Amino acid sequence: MRAAQLWDLRARAVLACLYPTMARRSELLEDLPQGLREGVVPIHSHKTAERKHRYVDGLALRCIAEWCEAADIRSGPVFRKLDCQGRVGEQPMSAQQLPQIVRASWAHRAHQQAGVAGADSSFSAVHIPDLGGHSARIGAAHDMLAAGQDLLAIMHAGGWKDPRMPRKYIKELQASVG
Repeated sequence: MRAAQLWDLRARAVLACLYPTMARRSELLEDLPQGLREGVVPIHSHKTAERKHRYVDGLALRCIAEWCEAADIRSGPVFRKLDCQGRVGEQPMSAQQLPQIVRASWAHRAHQQAGVAGADSSFSAVHIPDLGGHSARIGAAHDMLAAGQDLLAIMHAGGWKDPRMPRKYIKELQASVG
């Protein structure tokens, strides 16, 4: 399998997991267990040094299964380093790669929608402002608020103990809705 195809499969799996879990970069990259089924999964939070439970859906699990099958991952970290030749490492990919995946995937989708010929997300991290590793976490908080969920429900879903960050995330949306 080409390196570009592996990169795309890994990117799809990462993106599919970011939104429903509302995981921080380090939580998603190192600790998402394999052999999951749809529902609540344990995620270890390095920030608070505790295990939390988050939701993961069927789409995320299908994307993980496709990535693990193509990358021949049977145990250990799910989201691993991938070099330009398509070799899959044993170590988790770095948290710094997550914004690159988000931006490159967004740029690829934008190129597709605009009808740009030869749009290829692989290894082409076009700079898109305001997108990063927490973009799905923030977007999920926005969607929960728009769906009528209160701050406490958003905090619970995203694993926040303190309301400052989720309140900061939803502040702009609250102003436009209210």
